[in-house]
Amino acid sequence: MPADDGAEKPTDLRLWAGVGSAGLGVASLVVMGVAFGQISGFQDEPGFVAYRSGLTPDQRACKLAAGGHSVAVLGASSAAEVSSLCDSAGTWETTGTAMATVGGLALAAGAALIVTSDTVWPKLFGSSTEESADAVPAGWVEPPLSGEPPVDPSAPALPGPGLPPAGTPPGIAPPAGAPPTGAPPAGAPPAGAPPAGPPPAGPGPTAWMLVPHLGLDGGGATLRYTF
Repeated sequence: MPADDGAEKPTDLRLWAGVGSAGLGVASLVVMGVAFGQISGFQDEPGFVAYRSGLTPDQRACKLAAGGHSVAVLGASSAAEVSSLCDSAGTWETTGTAMATVGGLALAAGAALIVTSDTVWPKLFGSSTEESADAVPAGWVEPPLSGEPPVDPSAPALPGPGLPPAGTPPGIAPPAGAPPTGAPPAGAPPAGAPPAGPPPAGPGPTAWMLVPHLGLDGGGATLRYTF
């Protein structure tokens, strides 16, 4: 019976898994962007900028603020406020780094799953992933069964007894040592030879037979006794 064209196709789980993984990757990268945006906002905070302006280039603002160091700069945040900003920036930095790693891996996995799905792969390469895995490579020879040597399908067939080798042009004699075409197998008696075995039973010892003959003394007939 013809296949029912209206039958529902099975759900491509690999495709949906790839879409979900890619969505997770995009969401992670969005969170990463928010995290680095928060860090940039902390660095541009007016009180933090004023506090940092009271330090030399080789001094670390977060490290000094954690130790309670204050600066005599107008509008500068206190050491406690700067330390709180630094703690928040450190949290967002850890979050952004983690989200960047997760997002990159999720996007790569999602792209691989989508490309190798049964929906997308045939459109790109013309066959499903299962058919590609089951395809027999060119030149493959089936392994032997029960210890027999492998058979190469491209090898020429061996000539039969009494026949020239395969590929010998007509009219060309076979190579030296090859048996002639139609020769009997080895060990067979030559043509016309009596069959092997005991001779056929003849007449009994009391049989007489008249044998005609032609000799120097003229023709005649001899009555011979046969054994």
